[in-house]
Amino acid sequence: MEQTEQSPGFDQILKELEKIVVQMEHGNMELEKVISLFEKGISLTRLGEQKLQEAQSRIDILLKDGTVQSFESPEVR
Repeated sequence: MEQTEQSPGFDQILKELEKIVVQMEHGNMELEKVISLFEKGISLTRLGEQKLQEAQSRIDILLKDGTVQSFESPEVR
């Protein structure tokens, strides 16, 4: 499944969060920069949670009643 710039994949989200953590751990930043990074981190965390929920839904569909069910991903149309 291709990811667009507006919708990064889960792995990309994790990489971005790791970068934010490293930047914040090194400190020496102005308060506004720290707040901005924190806001971006929260946003990425929520997006990552959404991606995990979507993956769980897909798995649940596939495992429903012990048989493989076909489904259409909401991102593929």
